[in-house]
Amino acid sequence: MPSDEPARPPTPPPVGVRVARRSQRLEECARFYAEDLRLPQLFAFHDHDGYDGFVFALCGASVQLELVRTREDRPVPVQDEEDLLILYLADEQELRRTRRRLGEQRGLTLVDSPNPYWHARRAFVVLDPEGRGVMYVVSPDSVVAS
Repeated sequence: MPSDEPARPPTPPPVGVRVARRSQRLEECARFYAEDLRLPQLFAFHDHDGYDGFVFALCGASVQLELVRTREDRPVPVQDEEDLLILYLADEQELRRTRRRLGEQRGLTLVDSPNPYWHARRAFVVLDPEGRGVMYVVSPDSVVAS
C-alpha cells in the first residue's frame, strides 16, 4: 500500500529477550525452574528497589525468564491455558525422555494442551507451583514433514 510518509529506518533487532513473571511463591517457583526443569540460574537479587527475584537462562543467557516478587501483596493474575512458556526440544527422543523425567522421576503432573495444533505435535504441559504452564514440544525446525 503506497504511503506519503517518508521511509523509516528499520528497527534494530533485539540482542536479547527477558520474560518476567510476578510470583507470590517465589522460592518455590525458583526451585521448580532450577531443580525440576533444570534451567540454569543466572542470578538472584534481594530487595533491589523493593523487588526480589531469580533470573534463569532459557536458550543461553540472551533469552531469560525472570521470576519477581514485590513488597506489595497483589495476587498473581489468573492464567489462561494458552498462556504458556514453550520450550522447544531437539527431537522426539528428547521429548519422551523429558516427559518421563518430569512425570515419573520428578512426580509432576503433566497435561496435554487442549489446542489441537500442540496436541498433534505430542506436546505436553507441566504447571509451575502457581499454575503457569510450561510446554515442551519438538522444535519445528527438527520436524520432518511426512
